[in-house]
Formats: sequence, structure tokens, C-alpha cells
Amino acid sequence: MLVEYNDWQLNVYEAHGISFSEIAAALFENNELVFGYRAWQSARRRPQNFNNRYLANLSAEPLSGDLGPAKNHADLIYHHLRSLAADVNTTDPVALGVPGYLTNEQLGLLMGICQEAGLAVAGFVDIALAHALADLSRSETLELLHGRNFHVLDIEQHRLSLTQIVHDDQTLSCLPTRTFDGLGLLSIIDGWMNVIADEFVHKTRFDPTHSGECEQQMLNQVYAWCTHNEIQPRVQIEHGGTERQIEVSHKDLHNKLRQRLSALELNSGDIVALTNRSQHIPGLADLISQQDVSVMRLDTSGATTSYARLTSRLTPGQVSRIQSCAVSATATPPAQTPSPASIPCTHLLNGAHAYPLTDAKFADTNLNDLQAGDEIKIGGQIYMAIVVD
Repeated sequence: MLVEYNDWQLNVYEAHGISFSEIAAALFENNELVFGYRAWQSARRRPQNFNNRYLANLSAEPLSGDLGPAKNHADLIYHHLRSLAADVNTTDPVALGVPGYLTNEQLGLLMGICQEAGLAVAGFVDIALAHALADLSRSETLELLHGRNFHVLDIEQHRLSLTQIVHDDQTLSCLPTRTFDGLGLLSIIDGWMNVIADEFVHKTRFDPTHSGECEQQMLNQVYAWCTHNEIQPRVQIEHGGTERQIEVSHKDLHNKLRQRLSALELNSGDIVALTNRSQHIPGLADLISQQDVSVMRLDTSGATTSYARLTSRLTPGQVSRIQSCAVSATATPPAQTPSPASIPCTHLLNGAHAYPLTDAKFADTNLNDLQAGDEIKIGGQIYMAIVVD
């Protein structure tokens, strides 16, 4: 099992794919801390009891507002991870997918918080590396890159991150990650909400920003644009028993996004690979491609497999951080690429552990016909057959 540390999409990966995902948001109401989209529903209604910065800060800085038992950001991370541990119900060590900008000191703090929350940490894997590796399994991507370095662009609630990946004949390696703080999902959403509010004032003389309830309605509709990768220009606000609606200009929204992205510094000729999250922001990929760079839309459907491959290198009892991995020197033409069913496996993966087929626990199980990608149930546990290079 792997938990991907991203405050927009806090994802839990298991053998079959993403089993759990929620936004990192916390709300204290009715003497209870609640998390995820339930908390998000009161982001503008109850701002004094809401916080969504704790994962991004990863520190012991005190909180502003009333979050009940949580007095600092580390407290909120602890309570959220404890809630997550209850939802995923695992006693096995968990690997963490982390952004490259986190320092080793921060990872040490995170590991301590996880352990207190009931999650033993097996090790850390770089998110950009895993998502790049997922796409590099495709021969056409290897042919396109042909050994060239590239950047992986990922997005969180409060920042964009840009990780340079060095791609040579044998390895992928992460260089230090640059961050663009204040240029994340919420900055984009706030910009679009400003456009919407201006349109309401201009066309109806009604200002939806004067009411937390109305702001929340705007926030929910714009947030849906970014989860479905599609702008719905008709915005509806209900207030005082009256429903108001307007049509927002695509051009105005596009220009606002362009304004927000002006702080993103890219070099001419760069190759910028967008994670699935980044691709979900309507218009972002097109605007980046206008900056004289080559844009790749990463196919991260194979992220489960790449995370499994990377976490299989973690040594039990020795917490490490994986920021490089081996890759094929050349691409195999698609017509000659063997299907997963034709590749014999070497290990069985369960959670964060990869066990060789010779492990004693499989002594009474027939594994002769098992191929990479197959799943098998042994002793009540589901294992995925994988190849460890």
C-alpha cells in the first residue's frame, strides 16, 4: 500500500489501483474534526473552523482559528492520517509517495506523525519519478524523449511543483524540485471566482462575495470544473429564496488563468510533462504549450504498477527515499512488445512488500502459471504478480 502525499488528491494506492482519495481539508464542527470533501463543503461557510494548509506546511506552526484538539499543523496531519488509517484498515508498513521539495527533516517529522497515527512507514518514493515512470513504459514515449531530460509538473492546492528528470540510457533520476508557492489549485479557483463575482455585479447588481453561503456555492461549482476538466460557464447562485444565474465568458476565464500562470518560469525548448492532476485544470496544458515548450500529457494509468516497482526496492526495516530507478535503454516497437500475460513474474506484491516466489509462505501454492499483472489470493490476502529487475 502507498499513500500519495498531495493535498489536492491524498490518494491511497493498492494492488488494484487507487482505493481511496480525498482532498486535504479539515473542519471542526459539533465538537468533531472532519476531513475531506465533507470539510470542504464549509470552506467559505465557516472559515474560522476550517483549514486546508496543514499538509502543505508540514510543520509544528500553530493554527489560526478553532480546530478543536488540533493546535498546530502537525496535529491536523496526525488527526487526518489517523482517520485515513481507520479507513484503509492496514497493519502493514505503508510507503509514502512524496513531492521532491520536502526536506529529509520534514520527512522525519512526517514519519513520526505517521507512526503516532498508526501507520508504520516503509519508505518514501518521489511522486514525479513514479508518474514519469508510468508513462515511460510506453515505447512511443521513450522514442519521443530519446534520452532527453524533461520536467514533471504537478499541482497541489497551494503550489505548482516542477521536477527535472534526468533521463539517460539506463536510469531516471530526480534533480531538486522547484516550487511556485501561491500558484496552485486554489489560486486558479480564486481567480475564476473573481471573474464570476464581477459578472454577477455587472449583470445583476448582486455581489455573491458578501455571503459565505453564496461563496461556497461558487466554490463548489468552480471546483467541479477542475475535477471534471470541463468549464460549465453557466453559474447559479441561490440566495434569500431567489436564484440568479449568469453566463461567464470562456475568454475572460482563459485570460485570468493566463494571468495566474505568468509567474510560472519555463525555459524555451523545455519538455514539460503534466501529471493527471495538472491535466485536469481546464486550459492549463494549452497555455503552457504557448510558452515555447513541448508539453507531454503523462498517461499515469500505470502509476499503480510504477509505484509497486519502486516500493519493491524498499528494504524492510530500513527507511529510505527513492529518487531514481532503472529504465530500458531503447524502446521496443509496439508490435513486438510482449503483453503482460506473457511475462513471467518474479515476486508477489502485497501492500508495500514484495515477496520472492520462493518465500516459505507460498510453499503449498502452485505458482507455475502465474504471469506479471495477475492477482492471486493466498491465505486470505490478495497478491499482485510483478517483475523485480
